[in-house]
Amino acid sequence: MPPEERTTTAPPPPPASGRRARWRVAEHTRASCTTVVANTLCTLLLVLLLVAGVVLFVVWLSLRPHRPRFAVVSFTVGLIGRFGSSNKRTINILQNVSGIIKPSRMTLLLGPPSSGKSTLMRALTGKLDKNLKVSGDITYCGHTFSEFYPERTSAYVSQYDLHNAEMTVRETLDFSGRCLGIGARYDMLAELARRERNAGIKPDPEIDAFMKATAVQGHKTNITTDVTLKALGLDICADIIIGDEMIRGISGGQRKRVTTGEMLTGPAQALFMDEISTGLDSSSTFEIVKYIGHLVHVMNETVMISLLQPPPETYNLFDDIILLSEGYIVYHGPRENILEFFENAGFRCPERKGIADFLQEVTSKKDQQQYWYHDQERYRTKMPSGTISDGTKFLGALTFSLITILFNGFAELQLTIKKLPVFYKHRDFLFFPAWTFGVANILLKVPVSLVEAAVWVVLTYYVMGFAPSAGRFFRQFIAFFVTHQMAMAMFRFLGAILKTMVVANTFGMFVLLIVFIFGGFLISRNDIKPWWIWGYWASPMMYSQQAISINEFLASRWAIILNDVNGNLDAKKACAVALKLHRKYLKKIQGKKP
Repeated sequence: MPPEERTTTAPPPPPASGRRARWRVAEHTRASCTTVVANTLCTLLLVLLLVAGVVLFVVWLSLRPHRPRFAVVSFTVGLIGRFGSSNKRTINILQNVSGIIKPSRMTLLLGPPSSGKSTLMRALTGKLDKNLKVSGDITYCGHTFSEFYPERTSAYVSQYDLHNAEMTVRETLDFSGRCLGIGARYDMLAELARRERNAGIKPDPEIDAFMKATAVQGHKTNITTDVTLKALGLDICADIIIGDEMIRGISGGQRKRVTTGEMLTGPAQALFMDEISTGLDSSSTFEIVKYIGHLVHVMNETVMISLLQPPPETYNLFDDIILLSEGYIVYHGPRENILEFFENAGFRCPERKGIADFLQEVTSKKDQQQYWYHDQERYRTKMPSGTISDGTKFLGALTFSLITILFNGFAELQLTIKKLPVFYKHRDFLFFPAWTFGVANILLKVPVSLVEAAVWVVLTYYVMGFAPSAGRFFRQFIAFFVTHQMAMAMFRFLGAILKTMVVANTFGMFVLLIVFIFGGFLISRNDIKPWWIWGYWASPMMYSQQAISINEFLASRWAIILNDVNGNLDAKKACAVALKLHRKYLKKIQGKKP
């Protein structure tokens, strides 16, 4: 029998469409890999460029001349510096501040926010920023800061709670006490013991033990820490970590007490505490201030505490009051005499009103009228006039009014762009000539300008205290009317040229900026570079500024500036007055000395 024949059949070749599919998948995979590699390379390139830019920026900063850290220069000021003078503005935080803080007395520092309380405390402890310019002397018992270390004599308790989050409350106070030391407590105790021994006085056992315990140093724990924890109400959380935003610890009020207690464990005899009541209830604030008051009167210390709105029971614990307002000391003296001081000035505190709240409000111009009790005399805060320093205020008020009128014309930009499509349609179909549309727009905006100028002048002229003359009133009205017409015409022209809202708004604000810069107010004419003087003559604000300034300073009440006792001023003299006031105002806002 013939052997069985075995036949093998090869698998059929894949169809052509299947091969094309696999090739397409392979090509897509290679293309995807190429895309990923390209994206990765682009990302790395961008990161390298960013790093290189940061490095170059840091090198550029290091090569630049040193400038104060607190100087913040905006884009407008920088642009002004390119075209004109680059003077910075000087801000006076404290002005003509003087006084004496006596030992064994606790002083309350009151004042609204931004009145200079923190700056005053930092100055008294020698912790002012080195870039701040300070004039005057600060002495401790007749000794200036150059004769001793103020850090060992005084302590500034900041309003910010800065602690190691991993340490417990007890460890924080112990660490502070060990680092700060006991100061002169040991020497004082030795001198006290010597005098008691010579006088044959036997001290009280408990007080003697406490005094000796507070004078011991070198131990991890101290009785002063225990007393401080108990007095500040921190004994219930003494072994809990302080924590921060990432680590859970004690509460915000307890953290504020730790900030206060951290300096109480040291040897400082002069304590300056800034806003220690933030985050605390009135009862806790009262207990802390009461404990500090005991230290002041027993240990002969000097303490100044800044509180924003202390409750009446806390206010009564203080011996002296310092009231700050706008950098000036309004009152500095005993707590018992402060109400009498303000009554002599014409302001009386109501019976059911908290004294601390009354003191905060009576120094504010917008709130003090309610406490005026002289019915026979009218309460009025009138802006004075007749001197150079008074004229700068009126010049600023005039410029503010002019800027407001200019900004009111900005709406014409959007109205013009909105009407353009319909205008082009009518023009292309020969509905009317183009000039008739322009003339109609100008005539229709005349009543708008009249209303805008009339409302502003009526509401501000006599309220701001400009020259009380009907003729000058109407001349200022005409000047503002013409200025508003000019502003609307300028923005109508920009809208017709630029045609799109985004480009028109951007370019329109830029044109406004150029008009303000070269208007003769931000940069004086004498400070503009010669190659930019054309911008001064091209700015429409310059002509309006001169018109309203001459109209105001032509009045006879400004004649004293030019020593004209007869009160006669012509246009030339008025221009000189306006120019003189303008230069003084620029020097004032730019930080120059007059």
